[in-house]
Amino acid sequence: GLPPEGVQLVPRTGPERWSWGLSLLGFGPAAEVSATENRIELRRSGLTEWYVNEPRGLEQGFTLEAPPSGSGLADGHIELRLQASGTLRPELAEDGQSIRWLEPGGVLELLYGALAVQDATGRQLPARFELKTIRSPFPSGTGHSSEAGSSVSFVSPFLVKR
Repeated sequence: GLPPEGVQLVPRTGPERWSWGLSLLGFGPAAEVSATENRIELRRSGLTEWYVNEPRGLEQGFTLEAPPSGSGLADGHIELRLQASGTLRPELAEDGQSIRWLEPGGVLELLYGALAVQDATGRQLPARFELKTIRSPFPSGTGHSSEAGSSVSFVSPFLVKR
C-alpha cells in the first residue's frame, strides 16, 4: 500500500536493484487515505495529493483548495516541495520540465515528467521543476542518516477562482 507520507517505488520484476520515493513537505501527514480502482488520494490540510496507476505509468497530482499560507514566493508563484528518498540520483532536464532518475551507474530507471499545472478555470500555467540538495540536520553516529538527499520543487503561478 501507499504510505501516508507519499509514494515509494521498487522494481516490479527481478531483483530489487533500486528504490525511489517522494514525500510532500510542509502539509503534515495525510489525514485521510482513500482508494478507488486505480486512483489513491491522500487528503491533507488544504491539499489533496493523488496518484493514478495506468499502463503508461504512475501519474501524480496535487489539488490545492487555496494558495497555501507561507508557501507563496515573492513574485506570486507557489512552490511545492517533495523530499526524495531511495537509491536513484536525480538529473534535471535543461528546460526544467522533467527529471531523470538514474541508478548509480547512470542507467535511467524512471522519468518524472509531463509537468502540467492548471488554475481553477482550467487555464494552463507555466511551471518548472527545480532540484536542491539538502543535508540531514543530524550528525553521523546519532542513529539518523546524515547523507545528502534531494528536494524536488514544483514552482508555478497559482490562481484560485470559485
